[in-house]
Amino acid sequence: MAYTTWRGGVGAIIILPIVLCRAGAIYLRANMIPISWQVGSPFYAG
Repeated sequence: MAYTTWRGGVGAIIILPIVLCRAGAIYLRANMIPISWQVGSPFYAG
């Protein structure tokens, strides 16, 4: 029981940042493109 909980916790610690990072990148990309078109941001020099 304790081993399964520990292993699950380690899995969550590894997976959670990956999921958050991916979601954050998608969120930032979705927001940065329209903002940069309006403002002329250096982040999107397309």
